[in-house]
Amino acid sequence: MVNTYFAEPWIAGSSFTTSSKIAGNNTQKIYRARTSRRFQRMEHTYMRQQIMVYYKLSMIKLVRFLIYISLFSSACYADIGVLIPGDQEQPDPSILTLDEVRVEIRIDHQYARTRILQIFGNHTARRMEGKYVFAIPGDAAISDFAVWDDVVRIPGVILERKRASEIYENLKMQQIDPGLLQQQEGAEGPRMASAFSARIVPIMPFGTKRLEIEYTQRLNIEGTKSYFSLPLKPDLFRQQMAGKVSISLDVQSDAPIADFKLVSSVYPLQFSAQGPQRVTGKFEASKLALTEDFALQYRLDVPKSNLYFLPYRATEKSMRDTGKPITAFEKPSAQKLEDGYFWLSALLNEASKQPDHAPRSIVILLDTSSSMRWEKLDQAYTALEYFLQHLTDQDEFQLILFHQEVLAQTEKPVGATKENVDRALAFVKSQYLMGGTDFEKALQAATNSSSLLKSKDRYLVLITDGNPTLTYVKTREILKHFQDANAQAKFRVFCFGIGSDSNRNLLSDLSQKSNGSFDWVQENEDLSFKLEAFFAKIGQYPATNLTFSTSQQDLTYQVYPADPAQVYDGSSLDWFGRYKRPTKDVSVSIQGDWQASPLQLQTKVDFPEEATEHDFIPRAWARKRVDALLREIELNGEDDKLIDEIIALSKKYKFVTPYTSFLAAPRSLLRPRVIRPGDPLLRVKTDPEIVSVIAIFPFGLVKPLEYLASEDIWQTRFLVPKEMEDGTYQCRLILRDRAGNQYEEPKSFLVDSKPPVFNARWEGNFSRGRTVKLLISADKDTRSIYARFDRMMPVRIEWNAQEKRSVGYITVPADLPAGTYQLQIIGEDFAHNESTWTRNVEVF
Repeated sequence: MVNTYFAEPWIAGSSFTTSSKIAGNNTQKIYRARTSRRFQRMEHTYMRQQIMVYYKLSMIKLVRFLIYISLFSSACYADIGVLIPGDQEQPDPSILTLDEVRVEIRIDHQYARTRILQIFGNHTARRMEGKYVFAIPGDAAISDFAVWDDVVRIPGVILERKRASEIYENLKMQQIDPGLLQQQEGAEGPRMASAFSARIVPIMPFGTKRLEIEYTQRLNIEGTKSYFSLPLKPDLFRQQMAGKVSISLDVQSDAPIADFKLVSSVYPLQFSAQGPQRVTGKFEASKLALTEDFALQYRLDVPKSNLYFLPYRATEKSMRDTGKPITAFEKPSAQKLEDGYFWLSALLNEASKQPDHAPRSIVILLDTSSSMRWEKLDQAYTALEYFLQHLTDQDEFQLILFHQEVLAQTEKPVGATKENVDRALAFVKSQYLMGGTDFEKALQAATNSSSLLKSKDRYLVLITDGNPTLTYVKTREILKHFQDANAQAKFRVFCFGIGSDSNRNLLSDLSQKSNGSFDWVQENEDLSFKLEAFFAKIGQYPATNLTFSTSQQDLTYQVYPADPAQVYDGSSLDWFGRYKRPTKDVSVSIQGDWQASPLQLQTKVDFPEEATEHDFIPRAWARKRVDALLREIELNGEDDKLIDEIIALSKKYKFVTPYTSFLAAPRSLLRPRVIRPGDPLLRVKTDPEIVSVIAIFPFGLVKPLEYLASEDIWQTRFLVPKEMEDGTYQCRLILRDRAGNQYEEPKSFLVDSKPPVFNARWEGNFSRGRTVKLLISADKDTRSIYARFDRMMPVRIEWNAQEKRSVGYITVPADLPAGTYQLQIIGEDFAHNESTWTRNVEVF
């Protein structure tokens, strides 16, 4: 990482590029950091005139200046997950601490599933709400989320975003323990972001809160190498101290694993297996500061290009084996079973046929707008330095900086000699970050330079966060104008995105539509692996026109290729699809072009009746479909049909999209929880997605519940055997939602055949016109108590915390004749057992 220093801004003119105001006037707060990037000490100066602020760059003295209109007004995201007290903006270890973190990582044929369990401790006497914020890799998808209520795990379910928020607020008011997980939206709408947040309530005084999250991602293969990183080191927050840390790792691959190594040193695994097809290991520690991300890399030892195939198909037996509830009412039939899924991967290794690099002509566009400050600037400069220093003497380049204007370092391309590279880096150090981002001007400047390039192999390298703010800002407009200009320039575009907020849709489209390549890094991510892989592609040509086919044309359907659309040597392209029926000895093949020659890979596979080992396949197939729909929305705007399909796929295959949320709350709330023998009424409150509820009782009775739309509740009557002893029993509820998913929830209930017992006394006597205070002591399961004097209306007796008993008042009518009257105390418990206490009293 380049060392960073700070300097005063250059102030010029009288116009201020940032238009934010404070307290309704033009006063601007300028903060100058005097220490490290964590900005531990800041001083501010008030300026009562509008100013233009430029941010100056430097190399080993990389100059950066900080300007705040309001302190940390943009969202700050953690990595592994930070729980922030509800009334604060930053985590506070004196209030909430990370007591334990457990991580399970399974990498199955390049598809990683990461499950994280975190336990936080509340060190206050207050009942709190917390905000759980975290970031995941941008190409990952949340696949599970749960909160714990004491020892009960409450799994998340997928609901439409708006509906999930409504239910969350309703449950919170009822003091039920929900957790709401939503994908953060950027200013440009619902593109696939990597930041998520979850509101957690309640966190009990001096108690703990347990949270679980699981996400899945595809690990790219570059140069036959692969890299995995788990963000454990917080980004913008201070480092976390964990009371306990455990990490378990399981890597499986049909392609032989070689040169496996851990990149991070803080988490040394103890390996239990380290062979060519499987690597497993564990790490445990106490009181550990999370100062590094957990990262590893390995190589796939494949001497030539090859195909790898995996199927998935669930049967009735596999449903039972995986714990999916099956009842007599929901028994699956052959007709109801889903068709199978499959994954096919083409791993290319044509190194022996790869020609030497021809001289390359490269235009580099470096984004120096104000959005590229701080860690983004470090990453961008590191990438630029790597690119320039790895050019050969035969290459030529031109460096152009852009923000709201463009500034070329030279009038025309120059040779990539050491002297010219040093001049380019010195030029960057002398410039300033400023203003907005005009992609139109930058791309136009690059295409105008194309006529000065010597080689026909022309490359345009963009180092940017991809967030345009001036001229054209919509992806569709930028793509159209660039494609028109590039028809003559004939650039292949290679985009290197910087930052977790990078516009990955725009940058990947610019690259793919010009036969280039795209990758991106987060602000604090280790660049070495991605930089090497990205730069190696500049000068290579990918395999193109790759298509999938089988020897049986009607066997497969809805087949989607996974990203990347272009496959370079040493990398892979995956296909996900569906198959209709079990079939053996099917030829599957991939055809395409590579280096102007035909490319064909073929193998024979079986599409089985049952295969459940690789459960990443169905969800990955659904994600490919959703990615295509989101891309269409990005290009053409939102459409109800597209959104409805995204929501349906999200619910069925359980992953979060910009239009859905995970809600972790009990799917059913059982009423009543206390019943008595006889013919009680069972009522169950569920969320709106549930379409069927079946109750299975411990005494062998199975009853479907009826939905009462007028009350929005499910109910049924059932017989409790009279010989059933009082006590606590378990009732199993089988719930099915609209997407066909089934859930099983155990609910406890108490059989209580005994009426409540209570004692009553009163203060004073029953004189005419006098108010008498009644004090009632009753069993703790008594839900209501009333007092009735003679033929008067009943009076409710309420619990009084100070008296530690129930208290009520009866006023004796002033005109009541003297004599003997009856006082009745009537009590009912939660099982609706009633008892009556009667005494005769004298009225004077």
